[in-house]
Amino acid sequence: QDGEDVRKFAFEREIKRLDPQQGKHLYAILLLRETSIEDLASILDSTKKLVREKISELLAYHLIAIKNSSSSENKIFAPSDLIAITEIIKTQLGTNATIVEEACARAQLQGGNNVRAIGHGIREILRFRDAGDHQTAIIKARELSEKFPKSGDTASILGASYLNLSPPNIAEASSALDKAQILGCNRTDFQKNIINVKILSEDWVGLHKLTLNLSYKERTKDPALDAFILATNNLIKIAEDRNDPKRTSELSIIAIEKISDKISHSRLEPSYFTTIVKEKNSLARQYIASLEKLHPLPGDKLAVFEGVFKLSNINVILLELVRAGIAALHSWWDSVVSRTFIDTHATSILEKQIKRIERIQKTFDSYSASNSQTSLEIKNGIKGLKERKDDYKFLKR
Repeated sequence: QDGEDVRKFAFEREIKRLDPQQGKHLYAILLLRETSIEDLASILDSTKKLVREKISELLAYHLIAIKNSSSSENKIFAPSDLIAITEIIKTQLGTNATIVEEACARAQLQGGNNVRAIGHGIREILRFRDAGDHQTAIIKARELSEKFPKSGDTASILGASYLNLSPPNIAEASSALDKAQILGCNRTDFQKNIINVKILSEDWVGLHKLTLNLSYKERTKDPALDAFILATNNLIKIAEDRNDPKRTSELSIIAIEKISDKISHSRLEPSYFTTIVKEKNSLARQYIASLEKLHPLPGDKLAVFEGVFKLSNINVILLELVRAGIAALHSWWDSVVSRTFIDTHATSILEKQIKRIERIQKTFDSYSASNSQTSLEIKNGIKGLKERKDDYKFLKR
């Protein structure tokens, strides 16, 4: 057991030195138990040149081995000692582990020979595409998809080939890419292509659903987030045309939360940051406007302020919206004052909302200490609500 612990420690130390690409190749080898450079290139949607480089690096670390095969390709495998600590590599890879697992599972389901044939077929199609022969690429992609109808990768390359036509065949591309999504495709160009085809076909519902949980880590752009915002804005326009403020408010707040999450978890380039903040603020205005329409009666205006406070909790504080929130509280309080009985519960609610505005004001000050005029306006709004509350208590007595 002591010997096993020593080996485990030694392997773990080596694994922590690996870069993500080395880790992905090693994890795939462990899952497949035995493979080849050709197969790894197909499974990981990579080039044989890159695979050879990573295999050489892993050999230098003594983490894998190669044995001669009667076929033209040598077989790559990992020592049995290393297989015992596969979980350590999985943890080290994080979310990349899932991508490798799904690709290997598909490969094992299809069989090694199929993976090799699919990979060879895709590379042939790409050669025709790069040469500008898109009609031949379509023919080859159709043949490959018909030969391997259960492969998400063949459906994906067929969809991409239809998109490369001039003009693109949107209907056929959409059908093929939807099939690829169902079959489970992880080709690097798949997400870009399916987003593109849904934009071209103006499938805003499909695009919204597709990109809701997608995200890219680039600092200068996030194509999935941009597509999600585009889908949201178009769905909001449709909802406004049919006078559906409830749908508008739902779409707006979901998008605001997604943008806020992106900002809080990413270090973005200033220009892209500015772009998506503008989108977020525009959506926030639409959100509050839709709440105003959804709650037209003074007695229901509390919901409008609740919306303003909800926005503040996800770091959206705009003076015009704070004004709208305070005005909504005044309208709601007018309905309370007009009642023929003393509503102590409503007084407690107002006290709670005043504390919330004070929190908003403090948060605003921490973001923009130089804008004293705006801060003073919010403070005066708080003061006005407090005076009305106190007057109410005095009059009722």
